[in-house]
Amino acid sequence: MLDKLMLEINALISAIFCGSFFIIALIDKDEMEENNFNAALKEASVITIISILIYCYYMLTTGTKSISISLLFLAVDELSGLTLIFNFLEQKGIHFSIKLKNRKLGNIIMYISTAFSSILIVLTFLNLKMLQNKSGFIGYDMLLICLNFILISIIIPLMPNEKKSIDREEVKENNKKMDKVFKIFMRMFCVFWGLFIIYVIYRLATR
Repeated sequence: MLDKLMLEINALISAIFCGSFFIIALIDKDEMEENNFNAALKEASVITIISILIYCYYMLTTGTKSISISLLFLAVDELSGLTLIFNFLEQKGIHFSIKLKNRKLGNIIMYISTAFSSILIVLTFLNLKMLQNKSGFIGYDMLLICLNFILISIIIPLMPNEKKSIDREEVKENNKKMDKVFKIFMRMFCVFWGLFIIYVIYRLATR
């Protein structure tokens, strides 16, 4: 009974968060508001995806098979809620940005990560017992390879940008192209999560 009540509460909270998110995402916005929302969604998406990946690798390491519906709702709430919060902060002129100021430092980290991955790949073929994980679905060596690859993927866009300055018209043209792609993505995203929420509510109602 308590589990059913908690699921109903989670479904209601997710519906509120998603409803607010859809309103902000699909409402007509001027260029500045669109840019602020895009920046907020990017920041929220990165944090949410990293959180989901950490949970997935935890499940693989511990050998857990079952996925909780509450955690799926939590992922939806995290993406929607963080987007709304970051969008509000962007509207107030508060922007979060992380960049490596020293390119040499970034290159050093990249070299170390690449060397570390190479060593891990060799150790994977050697099949060392200390790196095996009998209780999980993935070995510690493969886990470290995956995490290291993700780390490299995060570091690459944080490297200092050495591109030459472009004119205002080129910036506007690039923004228009990005807006078109973003709108297509948003429609697909809204349809997917809308159908998912309807499906979950239907399953809860028919239990």
